[in-house]
Amino acid sequence: MNSWSRFEHEKSMLLYLNSIGFQVPQIALEGKRFFVTSDQGLPLSQVEAERITDDVLMQLITLFIKLHNADIAHGRPALRDILIDQHNQLSLIDFEESIMHASTKLKARDIYLLLLDLCRIKQVTIEQKRRILCYWKQQVSDEHWQSLLEIHQLLRRFKLIAHGILCFKKNNKLSQQFLETCILFDTFL
Repeated sequence: MNSWSRFEHEKSMLLYLNSIGFQVPQIALEGKRFFVTSDQGLPLSQVEAERITDDVLMQLITLFIKLHNADIAHGRPALRDILIDQHNQLSLIDFEESIMHASTKLKARDIYLLLLDLCRIKQVTIEQKRRILCYWKQQVSDEHWQSLLEIHQLLRRFKLIAHGILCFKKNNKLSQQFLETCILFDTFL
């Protein structure tokens, strides 16, 4: 989509999600080429790691379960797209790549990308991610779980490349995140 279509898509998604009571900021002001949303806090990527508790992580996975139950995939979830307010309540933003009537593969991709990005917070342990992944597995159909495992099986073929990159660029974050996510999924296989 071009930038104008992405803008219109995001605005319509926010309006729709607000209408069904989903945790997204409300549009407070809008014009022909802009909109302003209410303040919902800071992105998870900018808060102190101590605020990312087990309760917040459970709230996070529940938020995505609710989004997927509304038959919507976020498209590219990242910590910068998850806001936390002063009461530790979460909401989602950045729906320009969201998909209505999303397939199970797209919803599973959301979860994989979310788990991958959680690796940026060093204080979030593999065990914490394992707990929220187990909870997600209990809440979704077997088809969703199988789609997620298929994504992992496909991507794990690139482990050797990630290790190779780390030999030359020891601080390559994507390779580190990928390998940590592989370790998480390998505990399920």
